[in-house]
Amino acid sequence: MPINELEIPTYVVLIDEQQEYKLNSDRQILGRPSQELIAFARANGINMSIDARAWDQFARDTALSPIERERHCCYILPRGNETEAELQHLIDL
Repeated sequence: MPINELEIPTYVVLIDEQQEYKLNSDRQILGRPSQELIAFARANGINMSIDARAWDQFARDTALSPIERERHCCYILPRGNETEAELQHLIDL
């Protein structure tokens, strides 16, 4: 069965313990990440800030301050060469 790309958690954003998000490639919130996904993101993701223009809508939706956006609080998960099984594993986390 083909994977719906909009269900793949592409980003994990960790502002603080109350503000933790998993987002798809369109930066739509998929929900709160599990502890397993957070650990996976910290161990395997690429860490970055969310102060680029592409993150403006997310920042407005979640009421992030400019200072919060500058922190390196986001992890990019898929790198583009994952197998279907690896992508399904990300969804399952």
